[in-house]
Amino acid sequence: MNNETKLMLAFLERAPTGAAEELQALPLDQAAALVDSIPAQLSAPVLNTMIPWHAARLLERVSAPRAAMILRQLDFTDAIGLARLIDSAPRNRMLEELPSGFARRVARSLEYPFHQVGAWIEPDVPTLGPDHCVHDAMRALKSAGPVSHVFLASQEGESFLGLISLQDILRAEMSMPLFRLKGKRVDPLSSLASLSSVTFDERWDDVLHMPVVGRRGNLLGGLSRAALRRGTQAAHAMPASRPRPMINEVTRAFGVACVGIMDLMAEAVTGQRVESQRSARR
Repeated sequence: MNNETKLMLAFLERAPTGAAEELQALPLDQAAALVDSIPAQLSAPVLNTMIPWHAARLLERVSAPRAAMILRQLDFTDAIGLARLIDSAPRNRMLEELPSGFARRVARSLEYPFHQVGAWIEPDVPTLGPDHCVHDAMRALKSAGPVSHVFLASQEGESFLGLISLQDILRAEMSMPLFRLKGKRVDPLSSLASLSSVTFDERWDDVLHMPVVGRRGNLLGGLSRAALRRGTQAAHAMPASRPRPMINEVTRAFGVACVGIMDLMAEAVTGQRVESQRSARR
């Protein structure tokens, strides 16, 4: 191990927040190659201090075995929050590298019923912190899908702060901090909300993706109109398990009781006949 590598590892261990800032400033592929070469016990605290969206994009590019090792180094709550933001294909590869019991716990924690918003979250929308600059946003947009806004969140991604339109980003100076731009306050959707409750929401007139937060108010990603349509179709296609009507249950119970009473009456009549026959013989 040369001196440069020793210095880098010492920096990662002693200053994870500073190391996270340096990683976020690198192109994603370059940062991922670096993370792939670092022991998981050192890189995990660094990724945990990054904005989760950036950490998720890095883990998508890191080899699946290394990503799984990093996930195991995190607290379970942090691991779940990060796994939610990883696209399904690389996340499934990562889960295959985890011990089966741990992988099942993660998979169960990520599940939502088909009719809820949480089942259709997409991690495509770039999420940045207020201290990031326009240049950071432009770099993030290169690895994102079609979006109308970027999400603004607290440094740890624990709270959603608002939206910034692409138009405002493109017009601003590259060095401008994002908190200086005029953002848009939008009430986020709950991951537990039903799809039917947001279908005709007026906010769809202004955004391509609605921000979605979890139980703790932490930003999980966005819901697009396309995902909403797919989710609604899937929910309608699922067979409904209808409970048996109460009147049917009452009628069934009444019928069973009647049969039982008739059996008892029949036994009583038969018993009386037998007793009468015995008396007659005497």
